[in-house]
Amino acid sequence: MSRTLGDGWTGISRALFYSSGFFGGLVALLTLVSGCANKPSVFDPAVTGPFHQIGNYYLVDQKLPDDIRRVAMMPLTAVQTDYASVAAVESLQPVLYGELSKLRAFDITIIPRSKLQDLTGQSSWSPDDRLPNNFLYQITNTTACDAILFSRVTHYHAFPPMAIGWKMLMVNTKGDVLWSVDEVFDAGEARVVNSAHRYAMQNEMTAPEIEPHTGLVNSPRFFSQYAASEVVKTLLNKR
Repeated sequence: MSRTLGDGWTGISRALFYSSGFFGGLVALLTLVSGCANKPSVFDPAVTGPFHQIGNYYLVDQKLPDDIRRVAMMPLTAVQTDYASVAAVESLQPVLYGELSKLRAFDITIIPRSKLQDLTGQSSWSPDDRLPNNFLYQITNTTACDAILFSRVTHYHAFPPMAIGWKMLMVNTKGDVLWSVDEVFDAGEARVVNSAHRYAMQNEMTAPEIEPHTGLVNSPRFFSQYAASEVVKTLLNKR
């Protein structure tokens, strides 16, 4: 004869079943199973590589000077002038700022385009521009910065396989180069894909973001974040 939960269980049995310990164990078990399912294999390319390495960068004396405590960040610019690239600049600026902030290497003062226009007569400056004679003085005097950062998007392709290029230049208040980097990340290259997936796992991104075919390497936001993270790490001489 079959019994239902209500008619055949004692009060003690019911209490045991409904106890938080039972459900806590069940949740823990399901979490463990889910975690094992999402955990990459030791043979996963995101674990074994090969990985993309940045080669085209310079860091003075292999270390950012200790007296660089505040950096004035110029508005992000783009080489390409098509609508997609210009629109991307507005969305990529906070991405770059966020990755720089994670370093905790210095304070960052963002110069708005309107303020830069008032100070220098131009709303943006790129790493390749010839600067006015009083440029460094104007920025330093206004922000009390120790260094100035210029950044530019050199390549941008928002559709798979995605690609983004970052070019950056940091100078001190005398105009001496402290750091420079010029790198393109192409999601059509296996090394870049492996590195992007490793970044996603290290930052505990969700399974959809890690998924090889529809995840991070097909999301402009996350792919740009990965690429910006890789670039700014070279400020700490990591690549």
